[in-house]
Amino acid sequence: MGLANRDYFREDDPYGSSWNPDSGKPMSLSTRLSIAFGVCFLIGVLLPDFVEYTALSVDALKSGRVWTLVTFGFVTNPRDIIGIIFDCYLIYAFGNMVERTMGSREYGLFLLATLLFAAAAHLITTGTPTIGPIHLLSALFLWLALTSPQMSVSLILFTAKLWAVVAFFTAWQLFASIGTWQVMQNNPGLPVEGYGTAFPSLLGALLFAFLYQRFGWDLDAVIGGRLDRLRAAAPGRSPSLARRVKQSKLKVFAEDEPAPAAMSAEDASAEVDRILQKIHEQGEASLTKKERSLLKRESQRLRKRQ
Repeated sequence: MGLANRDYFREDDPYGSSWNPDSGKPMSLSTRLSIAFGVCFLIGVLLPDFVEYTALSVDALKSGRVWTLVTFGFVTNPRDIIGIIFDCYLIYAFGNMVERTMGSREYGLFLLATLLFAAAAHLITTGTPTIGPIHLLSALFLWLALTSPQMSVSLILFTAKLWAVVAFFTAWQLFASIGTWQVMQNNPGLPVEGYGTAFPSLLGALLFAFLYQRFGWDLDAVIGGRLDRLRAAAPGRSPSLARRVKQSKLKVFAEDEPAPAAMSAEDASAEVDRILQKIHEQGEASLTKKERSLLKRESQRLRKRQ
């Protein structure tokens, strides 16, 4: 059984994403994002200028608001309460699945790169404002569909393949963004109630997700080491023992864990099945570092092969 054809995601709380503050389990990045979407929406309702202040546009950058290169992906129309509830739920449910597959840091870098890629695509094609968490959601859905197209998704009345759901969702969002873009181009100076997701930025987010999955990019391998060095070089902060060992290129193994040996594809697949079954029965917290490392390695190998 391959990583792209698992059934373990169909049970209650399928992604291990439930967070209990008394359990000692850290809150996932996707959970934090869903909260951030909701908070930004509430601020936009209370302070109408907030949306205009955080939306991405050529004028915003000319005014020095460089943070809009990222913040545009967290704000939405203050009248779209149904949309923000939908966005918060989707980023919580499906985002946690992607986060567990990629790893939290790689997942965070993927989201950041998605927004920057979408911003670049938008700024070189149009000067109108653009906003919306749908940039991140569309990129996540496309990556999932390309990685696990045969996964089944349980909807309210029926069950469908993930690729079909994502194809419908993406076409719908692209069509809506074209209409928003045209309205904003023909009516400059619209109030924030007219802001929405523009076609170029959404297309840029989708293009990045496609390239990321198609070529098996590993942003953590490129950027992660540099981030560690920057943290270690921060004034008054000494690198942790784990980081010093990593930087020295020494390999240290616990006494109860043998050094990793070469594993055939069949053995690796069987081991992945066992680990995923363990997650299904006991939760992600039951995994050892060795098991987590194997899951991440096999996931990266699968992406590169595809």
